Amino acid sequence: MIKPITTQPRFLAIDLLRATTMFFMIFVNDIWTLTNIPTWIGHTNADVDGMGFADIIFPIFLFIVGLSIPYAIEAKIAKGEKRTSILKHIIGRTIALLIMGVLLVNAEYYSDQAYLHKSYWMILLIISFFLIWRVYPKAQSDTKYYRLVGIMILVGLTLVFKRQDGEQGIAALQVYWWGILGLIGWGYLTVALSYLFLRKQTILLAIFAVLLLTLNICHHLHLLDQIKFISKYIWLVENGAIASFCIFGSLTTIIYKKWRKNTFLYLTTLTGMALVLLLSGILTRPLWGISKIHATPSWIMICIGISIFLFLIAVYLDEKKWGMRWYEMIKPAATSTLTCYMIPYLFYALLAPFYMNLPLVLTSGLLGLVKSLLFSFLIIKITGLLEQKSWKLKI
Repeated sequence: MIKPITTQPRFLAIDLLRATTMFFMIFVNDIWTLTNIPTWIGHTNADVDGMGFADIIFPIFLFIVGLSIPYAIEAKIAKGEKRTSILKHIIGRTIALLIMGVLLVNAEYYSDQAYLHKSYWMILLIISFFLIWRVYPKAQSDTKYYRLVGIMILVGLTLVFKRQDGEQGIAALQVYWWGILGLIGWGYLTVALSYLFLRKQTILLAIFAVLLLTLNICHHLHLLDQIKFISKYIWLVENGAIASFCIFGSLTTIIYKKWRKNTFLYLTTLTGMALVLLLSGILTRPLWGISKIHATPSWIMICIGISIFLFLIAVYLDEKKWGMRWYEMIKPAATSTLTCYMIPYLFYALLAPFYMNLPLVLTSGLLGLVKSLLFSFLIIKITGLLEQKSWKLKI
């Protein structure tokens, strides 16, 4: 007997949190164009003990990646997909994120003296991403040819790539760092694999979460210096910070799903977990400070604690159906998140001369902040229009 294919509806609370976080990610990524704004809005310098508003956005997004993993994997299992198929999807998704992340980072080192202007190189790069990883309409039969063209463009761009020091070609590309997308890829890989193989073993997943956080603590106490060379081959060994955000997100989902019919139980459990993490982060601050750049344990624990509270607020808003007008305004940031992340790169590449020469009054102080908030709305609106035309990135 053939089992019917079942699908799980989208969890609006996660979508609301994802869309809002993406909105502010676009905003904080645009404040480099501004002057005369409060320092607490931007990133805190590496050696300063503290964090600004911008320093919490990426951790929340990683936490949301973790929130989504149990739902995504359970949905695939409900459709009858085998573990090997899911494993293949996880690995493929990770590779795509790493490729995009590393290439976007290398674009920052692109030479102004290159034959192909940097703006054109970047535009073609984003176009190749869309051609390769676009969600094509099911009725479209020539999908493979478009993907092949995308791959050819991507390979061609690596061949003509020229670094600022004059090095050219594929050999000039380096892993300076993994980029935002690459870091998401590593966190996703670690936690998706752990959930896939331990999905029925919540205690083991919780132990794994503690071990990842312990790994970061040991890193900052210099207890791993003797095996530091391993980080060249196993990235996670470096400090475990990225995966920590994701795994605690998945644990939050597991707890919520298990006790969602008992509001008091899941609310007290998650509130207690958040308070423990927040308090631990504050109390251990004298040991290593709060620093996003150095990924200190205090920064990680405080950000996870805040993320859990934000999730609970999103659940409450979903249950009460409050804030839905706000969600409808920014919905494409939840349903086409990767597209939304890529559009600013195209925008800057196409309109940089105009955008960077706006009147000072529009790039300074309060009006500057309003400009960047409107920029976020504009990017999300463009994303929504592209989604309607079936131009959506998904890996």
